[in-house]
Amino acid sequence: MNSNPIQSNSIFNRLFRFQGKYTREFWVLFWGQMISVVGTSLTWPFLTIYLRETFDLPLTTITFLISLESVMTVISTILAGPLMDRIGRKPIMVISVLVSALSFVALAFARTLPAFIVIMVLRGLFTQLYRVGTNTMVTDLTGEENRYEAFSLTRTSANIGFAVGPAIGGFIATVSIQTSMSISAVVLGIVTLITIFGVKETLPQKESLAPRTRLNALGGYDKVVKDIPFILFVLADICVTMGMVNMFNLLSVYAKENFAVPESQYGFIMTVNALMAVTLQLPVTSLTRKKPEFIMLAVGAGFYALGLSSVAFGNSFGDFVISMIIMTVGELILQPIAMGVVARFSPADLRGRYMSLYSLTMGAARGVGPLIGGFLNDNISPASIWYGAGIMAIVSAVIFLWMHRNRDRLTEMRPPRVAAEPEINA
Repeated sequence: MNSNPIQSNSIFNRLFRFQGKYTREFWVLFWGQMISVVGTSLTWPFLTIYLRETFDLPLTTITFLISLESVMTVISTILAGPLMDRIGRKPIMVISVLVSALSFVALAFARTLPAFIVIMVLRGLFTQLYRVGTNTMVTDLTGEENRYEAFSLTRTSANIGFAVGPAIGGFIATVSIQTSMSISAVVLGIVTLITIFGVKETLPQKESLAPRTRLNALGGYDKVVKDIPFILFVLADICVTMGMVNMFNLLSVYAKENFAVPESQYGFIMTVNALMAVTLQLPVTSLTRKKPEFIMLAVGAGFYALGLSSVAFGNSFGDFVISMIIMTVGELILQPIAMGVVARFSPADLRGRYMSLYSLTMGAARGVGPLIGGFLNDNISPASIWYGAGIMAIVSAVIFLWMHRNRDRLTEMRPPRVAAEPEINA
């Protein structure tokens, strides 16, 4: 009975050890992201069930509606990168989190399918930009020597929020998902105030004044897409993300409809994922940060493959918890390294564009993944969702292994203006 308080205390003790290592600005981002994830995850994991029960639609149609947000993210992130490199990170973040708060107010009152569609389109255009801005700011505030650690800390903040949000939201959603939407709006309103009054702009002054950036706000992406090693890395990450996202978007419906797992238990499954990330992210990062990057990415993708495919063999709450634990191990290994690789690839004057393109593709993957999963569910079998997800993760692992084996060749393939960046780790 005493293990939980001790464990919790050790978590915060580890965080306090880093307090003097990073700036005040970093810690404002840390806490802001934590609270924002609490607000979003109170409602979002249960939205698929809400749509299923409210509108009685096939899962393919529901996943299309949910994916609207991710699809619209593609448009918004194309513009966000140049804008963040031109006018700053903070204004984009403020608009993003404010729209997110207002969207949950609108969802609470939406009673028709067209209204829901409009709200999802607006969410897609704005709400994911807060995360893009946070990642860009963290890159601005950290150096090569502690960037993996910094991204691990921000992931810890997000997962503390995700440990709290679904656990509470699952019980609230069982009674009234409209209530959870209203609470989400209030929490995100608080994040809006934190961002306005607590976040300090990190855009380097010399970059904000660069004539090239001012004259061509949408330029620079041609340089990013010519960075072949970066694009190859992104394609591999897309594969694993397309499978992984179904664990968070479709497992709730899959578990409830096929095995009578209620919302409250599903919320706990999500909490297991978050608690593992909170307690283990920093130790895992410490163990993997000195290892070859792409080997570790392949190992992480392998755990994703095992965890996702194992859902197809489960038939109870306990089985799904085990699947989530296995997948989370992959998440702990892969995600901080992936963000560190993106940060290392990106030169200072194109950092917003690199981060935006990466977020754009991940948003597209998060949109396409559930669409494929819904199609497989409705046309083949519910279990085929998880076989397909596992196969995509295996493809990702193969690409990462190939990149490790050909790391010297890939370094030579980088564009001349970024070739001086640190080489891919051996």
